Amino acid sequence: MKLFFFVISIIFFLNSFSQPSNSPVALNGKLRVENNQLVNECGNPVQLKGFGSHGLMWFPQCYNKESLTALVNDWGIDVFEIKINYTLWYVKDVEYARNYVDNLVEILTELGIYVIIQNVEGENPLDWITVAKDEFEYFCTKHKDKINIIYEPLNEPHGVNGTWANCKTFASELIPVIRNICPYALIIVPTPSYCQDVDIAANDPLPESLSYNVLYCLHIYAASHDNVFSKFNYASDKIPIFAAEWGVCTYTGDGELDYEASDTWLNLWNGNNPGNQIVSWCNHNFADGPGSACALIQGSCNNNLWNNSSPSGNYIKNKILESNNWASCKSITYWNFETSTEGWNSPTNMTMNIVNGINWMKVNAADPHVLSPDNLLVSTSQYKYVIVRLQNQSTASTAELFWTTTTNPNFNSTNRISFSIVPNDNNQQRYYFIDLSKNPNWTGIIKQLRLDPSTASTGTVKVDFIKLVGAYPTAIVNIPGTIEIENFNYGEYNNAYYETTPFSNYGNNYRIIESVDIANHPTIPNNNIVGWIANGEWLEYIVNVEQQTDYFIDIYYSAPADNSKISLLVDGTEILTVITLPATGDYNTYNKITKLVKIESGIHLLKLLTVSAGYNIDKIVFTQNLSPTNISLTNSSISENRVVGSVVGSLSTTDPNIGDSFSFSLSGNSSDNQFFTIENNILISNAMFDFESKKTYSITIRTTDIGGLFFEKNFTISITDIYDNLYWDFTDSLDGWKNPHNLTMIQSNGCNSMTITGSDPNVYSLDYLNANAELFNIVVIRMQNKTTASTAELFWATYDAPGFSSTRRVSIPIVVNDTQQRYYIVDLSANPNWTGVLKQLRLDPTIAASGSVQVDFIKITGAYPTSVAAIPGTIQAENFNKGGQGNAYNDATPTTNSGNQYRTTEGVDIAVHPQEPGNFVVGWTSAGEWMEYIVQIQKETFYNMQAWVSSTGNTARISIVIDGEIITPEIVIPNTGAYTTYQAVNVVTNKKLAIGTHVIRIQANTAGFNIDKLICNDAVQTQTIALAKGWNLISVSVIETANDGNAIHRIFTGKDVKIVKNADGFWKPNQPNQFNSLQTLEPGNGYLVYMNTAGTITISGIPCTGEILFAPTGWQLIGFPCTGVGELLFAPTPISNYFNTTNCKMIKNFDGFWVPFGTTNSIQNFEQGKGYWMKR
Repeated sequence: MKLFFFVISIIFFLNSFSQPSNSPVALNGKLRVENNQLVNECGNPVQLKGFGSHGLMWFPQCYNKESLTALVNDWGIDVFEIKINYTLWYVKDVEYARNYVDNLVEILTELGIYVIIQNVEGENPLDWITVAKDEFEYFCTKHKDKINIIYEPLNEPHGVNGTWANCKTFASELIPVIRNICPYALIIVPTPSYCQDVDIAANDPLPESLSYNVLYCLHIYAASHDNVFSKFNYASDKIPIFAAEWGVCTYTGDGELDYEASDTWLNLWNGNNPGNQIVSWCNHNFADGPGSACALIQGSCNNNLWNNSSPSGNYIKNKILESNNWASCKSITYWNFETSTEGWNSPTNMTMNIVNGINWMKVNAADPHVLSPDNLLVSTSQYKYVIVRLQNQSTASTAELFWTTTTNPNFNSTNRISFSIVPNDNNQQRYYFIDLSKNPNWTGIIKQLRLDPSTASTGTVKVDFIKLVGAYPTAIVNIPGTIEIENFNYGEYNNAYYETTPFSNYGNNYRIIESVDIANHPTIPNNNIVGWIANGEWLEYIVNVEQQTDYFIDIYYSAPADNSKISLLVDGTEILTVITLPATGDYNTYNKITKLVKIESGIHLLKLLTVSAGYNIDKIVFTQNLSPTNISLTNSSISENRVVGSVVGSLSTTDPNIGDSFSFSLSGNSSDNQFFTIENNILISNAMFDFESKKTYSITIRTTDIGGLFFEKNFTISITDIYDNLYWDFTDSLDGWKNPHNLTMIQSNGCNSMTITGSDPNVYSLDYLNANAELFNIVVIRMQNKTTASTAELFWATYDAPGFSSTRRVSIPIVVNDTQQRYYIVDLSANPNWTGVLKQLRLDPTIAASGSVQVDFIKITGAYPTSVAAIPGTIQAENFNKGGQGNAYNDATPTTNSGNQYRTTEGVDIAVHPQEPGNFVVGWTSAGEWMEYIVQIQKETFYNMQAWVSSTGNTARISIVIDGEIITPEIVIPNTGAYTTYQAVNVVTNKKLAIGTHVIRIQANTAGFNIDKLICNDAVQTQTIALAKGWNLISVSVIETANDGNAIHRIFTGKDVKIVKNADGFWKPNQPNQFNSLQTLEPGNGYLVYMNTAGTITISGIPCTGEILFAPTGWQLIGFPCTGVGELLFAPTPISNYFNTTNCKMIKNFDGFWVPFGTTNSIQNFEQGKGYWMKR
């Protein structure tokens, strides 16, 4: 189904009627006047030849369907003039007259010829204005949808009032009436002296506003009007002329027949005049009256003898039946031999046979040839190329094409051209283009072709198709260049185009005789588009490709959805595979899509094929792909110490092709290329640069376009020296902090001692920090606030916003009147204004107006790679903070990463984990080295710090520090056997860690270890002991975190207990607690508990560490051994792990006994929660 792209009136090409396919109207379509020449719809000069009627009131028997059919079929007329005598006939019965004329018009239209409606009255044109307006307003309205009607509103002005001035006045009144109804119709205007003084009209033609599709009337009679020859010749190059009435006889319509003068006139009208104008004519008259002008012998009409011609009629009939002096718009120009030879005939020295749509021409003797159908009537001014697709399986390398014309109807060696073909071609069908555009003998109207498929005398030539094509409107499209989509080739349906509605042009705009649907461009005046496109439709264009290379094609189209698909073919081979046209929004909105194709040089046939409809198309622009000419880089410097992956600048290409796309790459052998990389069009650092080490880098960049053409350019990248310290410890100076306001500063004892002297005290850092705020989003300040204020403030400025303001500010809660240094961690990761590149900080150390603040250090840091580590959780040793040496870490060799892995631009020595590829460890440790980590503690509790380490000795020691305070005992790292063997070492923090953001430091107290990670988990565990009624022997393995340890009175509160005792004392619930000699349950000891009723005790705390204490001899109570460090070992532990014959005689409890090397031991393991008697 066709798609409508904007509101438009649809005028069907042939409206409500149709003509025979080879009729004059079907072959020529809507006529127009162009450059003083009557032309057909495709611009070919046209000469209509026909008859005019006699008086309709005198010879009505001569004008009916039978007579007019004979005129068309037997006499070959193209046009018939209906002469209406207003006074003697029309006005007497207007309704009858109109019906009579309308009936003749319908008959003639059905027969497919052109019709002139003429008002016979004349003399003074001014007398007929009102009458003619009424008459022609009716006929125009009645027949406005027909394209074959010509209007002649007045006949033969003459006498004193029949002047050209009066004719012009008449025309100025009548033409607008007709144009208002039939805007494109042809109009024949009268001229003075019985329409003979065309020279007078030529000297003073109608104004341009009235001249559209107007012809000037000429009437002559050959035996009377020799004096008009000069008038016609004078006017022939000035105005378009239509000989609407002429006779072989005298002006009386009778008398002698002057054949010689008639031949002279016809020769002039055939174009042999000063204006080279081909003039259409109507002979007077087709009737059987007594005058010699009548074409029929008297009595013929009553007897239906339509070919019973008079001498005059016989002469005119023969002149009409001579070859037409025009080229049809609908000539047969394509033969594809799908099922037959399609009229190709008279094969000589060869045979023809159709096999699978191919014309197999078997050559059996010399000079083989075959003829096309005759009377092709193809215009050489339009069709300048013959394309033959064939496979030559003969030995010849030459074929030949001959042609005849309407003026030279015999084949000869002059009208002939040879073309080269591939001999013994067993591979494929090939396109052969025969360029006749510059052949001097390819002229006139082609009547017939002759193809000599091979100059060999044997062999087979398989012809797929033969077609004549021509560029529309005249010039072939050169590539590079533009194909206006409506200018598809000359050639009929299935030759130049394929349409699913081959009998209509829905747009009715431009080339309306063709079936391609063409309409005005919705936004560009005087431009056309092709629309109403359906699947499978195609258009072809003859093109001349100037150079074999890559071409950009810009396809300008509109499409409301993303489902339209097209492809482009050249000589039957796809050069642009099926592409989808992105939606433009609607049919009125035109965009372009650009693709790159390669085309060989020479003349080719380009086809636009619709695979999936739903689009309109305007044009295709071909532009040669040229090499890029330059590369630009927006910035050619980068600051030192920027992280790997920092942007240097963006790249762009200068290229002659608008809309080309490019890729960028590093090229050449420069060793500096390795320090950079390119992502899309962004030049990015691939290393952290140090200005002091190297100040410039030389690199080569290549830009490559979509067609593979490239350009290279060298660039020098400069390293900018910056202040690269984001850590100020005030050890021996104020480290550049400046401009104190309402405070004084002095470096004292490694601190910046600030004395407040007024309100709003503040101080500034250096103003070229050059830190990326997204990467460095934590500010750590260690200070002691000795003022009464509980708030400090931090401001910041960036290079994009270099001033300080309240929007780039954060408040910091601080401890008032503090007695110690504290860490204040300012997390700016979620602050929307902490963005860009930091330029400067401002610290308001207090909002108080007096007092002092001692600042130990200030640092800007950030979590690595991006997220702060959560506690409980794991800290990967290699993910220390951002900030570098002295800020995020301290390394003995700060310029070298000995492992050269992971963060290779940092000084910490990192290697790949030996058992876990993709994971890393920190090694090559030295005493005094440390690494810091920003962490988010999510639970306030004691933590078990599990360090995964390796060492080959027993001397390595580390400490865990949080916010400057050591929070664990020193961790002793055991000998793991090798640096590649890692094991866990546990230690519990000596205090609860508070919720919030903190800085954890792993500190090497001695050298000689590697560390993988630090796992931080809640250290508090719960032990539950079930107690039976009566005596129980128990032990505990955790130490409660309360101030009184494992206090018995608290543990047994609410329990029905009688006594708890051991060798050191006892505890009873029913006496004052101070009288109890036993107050706590100690891990490692055993206790006897007597329960009045069964119950359960629960103890939560830190897992104990320690050894079993032995008495010298005798019996003693012991508990479950605290094995492992910082964890409960809930699994039973073999007694033999601890005791043997050297240190024990017996172990027993209520469950049984154990003796060293005993074979009948009833207990084998220590079990948590139970106590035991042991005898030494």
